Amino acid sequence: MSELFRIDNLHARPVSDDVDTTDDILKGLNLTVNAGEIHAIMGPNGCGKSTLASTLLASPEYEVTEGDMFLKGEN
Repeated sequence: MSELFRIDNLHARPVSDDVDTTDDILKGLNLTVNAGEIHAIMGPNGCGKSTLASTLLASPEYEVTEGDMFLKGEN
């Protein structure tokens, strides 16, 4: 199968004047989705599901501090 989407070692933190932003919320996330696959992101409240979605959509609320994301092989 060909790789459709990949996240390598993603780290992200909130960007805020009111919060200490020295700590990453996402810490080393890896994910590969091949063509034809369906994945679900599940977990308890506060584990980073919404942060991941916001980070992938380039929300200004989060800063990527490390890692790469690829869509169809393009970074």
